[in-house]
Amino acid sequence: MSIETSDAALIALLDRVAAQDQAALRSLYDQTSARLYGLALKVVRRPEWAEDVLQEAYLYIWRVAPWPTRWRVTAPIRWTWRRPASKRWRCTNA
Repeated sequence: MSIETSDAALIALLDRVAAQDQAALRSLYDQTSARLYGLALKVVRRPEWAEDVLQEAYLYIWRVAPWPTRWRVTAPIRWTWRRPASKRWRCTNA
């Protein structure tokens, strides 16, 4: 996520995503995916799995947007990758 991407801008995008605006989801993806991919890759350690994790994270965002605006929005976006990443990690390390 770029330093320039403010919480207010992300909240505005999430509000549009909540209205099923696909262009808003694309914009959110463009602004946040590189960082989330890097985090996922550190956990699952395989690029193809990190891509799967990223896809699941953005599907999750599509389904649950928007979060309450009183929270800092960057934290929930950062954490969406954890659930699918930990699931993938558990499956490979069982």
